[in-house]
Amino acid sequence: MTSLEDPKSSRFPLDWFAFVEAEGEKLAEEFLGFLPEVVGQRVHIRKGIRSFLGVEGPDDETLIWKVRNLFSALRRERDELRQMSKDLDKEQRRLRNESPPRKDLDERIQEIQKDKGEIRHTIKVSINEVSVLQLLTDRGILPNYAFPEEGVTLKSIVTKRADVNPTPQVIAEGQNLQTQEYVRPATAALTELAPRQTFYADGREVEVSRIDLSSKDLAIWRFCQRCSHAEREITAKAHASCPKCDDEMWADAGSRHESVELKTVIAVTSEQRAPIKDSDDRSQQQFDRAMFPFYTESAIEQAWASVNKERSTPFGFEFISGCEFRDVNFGKRSAAPNGAPIAGEPRKSYPFLICRHCGKIQFPAKDEADAGDHQARCIALQKQLPRKEWEASVFLMRRFTTEAIRVIMPVVGEADHNDIKSFVAGVDLGMRKHFLDSNIKCNG
Repeated sequence: MTSLEDPKSSRFPLDWFAFVEAEGEKLAEEFLGFLPEVVGQRVHIRKGIRSFLGVEGPDDETLIWKVRNLFSALRRERDELRQMSKDLDKEQRRLRNESPPRKDLDERIQEIQKDKGEIRHTIKVSINEVSVLQLLTDRGILPNYAFPEEGVTLKSIVTKRADVNPTPQVIAEGQNLQTQEYVRPATAALTELAPRQTFYADGREVEVSRIDLSSKDLAIWRFCQRCSHAEREITAKAHASCPKCDDEMWADAGSRHESVELKTVIAVTSEQRAPIKDSDDRSQQQFDRAMFPFYTESAIEQAWASVNKERSTPFGFEFISGCEFRDVNFGKRSAAPNGAPIAGEPRKSYPFLICRHCGKIQFPAKDEADAGDHQARCIALQKQLPRKEWEASVFLMRRFTTEAIRVIMPVVGEADHNDIKSFVAGVDLGMRKHFLDSNIKCNG
């Protein structure tokens, strides 16, 4: 970040930017030359590669813009964390000046010190001391374990054991904390890093207790009760019925659901409780998940269908060059349906309960007086907001765009999930054998 803030600097990544700007055309053509000719000549692929390297297209699609935007976002994140720390100082002074003193003053001050320590520890470990290569890899700019998607990060914070009680200064500086970060592919993280899920790594077991979210991470989506169409509320409210199937229940309140796109989750555990137990009973929660495609007719590049009118079962396919998939975790599985149906199916699950302000995972309220669990800096705690103003019932979501093949299944009636899985596996195996080099063993 220091290099980007200094206009006279020529250090990385500015020297990298200069190289890409000077050699972008050459790099694009050489990369396209590695692809099969039929692939490299596709208009959207050529345009995407050339735009990424800054040869053509808008600036916000280039590699340079993505890197600059990443560092700008990181700078804003650091500034926001510093402001949170200052706000906690103000809250601490306010509590100390209250008259008469509140009964839980010492407990609240201790929670504020812990929160400040976590903030300062995060700034140090996750921003100031992280290497540029690791940052670009973790955020999906460079290929990573989750490539081509940006992975989801589990930030495991362990409170180190001490022979004596740490001083308030040690706690406020986060010197008693140890952080380890793990990155999982988004497709796996939607289950493995879901709220209250237990994660095992490096001889430790930790429970996800918080979602690190900002206001833009929590969004209202409208899910059609009849078909697979889903749309953000900001555009969906313009339609009185489903744009895809014309279902009038589209406007029903039961079709509106808040969703979170996972980026970072947090688990805070004491060093005494972190080691994996001798019993090694690694039970995992079961969740209700489904995936929905979204594409426009202009994305259909090729299509074919059987024309034999004597056949009782039709067959055909469409090749879609750009299809966005919405992978949704509706919550922990339940024995009976809960809420309105989605895509024609009743969802047997309960949405996740979180605080919309601090991201802490919540248990169902015991009674009306249950204030829930919050961070010390949470506005819901400081202002004692009623539960209905801070509690959010959310789905977890990931979105990704890829090529897709849509197939009309040649069956009479309905095919069960096992039939569909067998068909997909056959197509997958055939494509691997066709596109991979004949000398490469196909593992299916």
